[in-house]
Amino acid sequence: MSGNYFSKLFKEATGKTFVEYVTEVRLGDACAQLTGTDKTIADIAEASGFGTKLNLIRAFRKHYGVTPTEYRKNGIASRLENG
Repeated sequence: MSGNYFSKLFKEATGKTFVEYVTEVRLGDACAQLTGTDKTIADIAEASGFGTKLNLIRAFRKHYGVTPTEYRKNGIASRLENG
């Protein structure tokens, strides 16, 4: 199966691209670590597959509209889930 064909089938089945799906899974993992641990943002970025702190911050800001630090610090996690 070619990569293009896989991508087409994946999007038809899920409504999102493979990259979007993987990013959402990684962000979910990062959110869990932000609320459930006291790990640094850099450690969370590495552990959740973003590689660098900057990559995590960019993805987080794009998806949630806040930085990981704001998410953790201001209790945004519960507001995003409820709102």
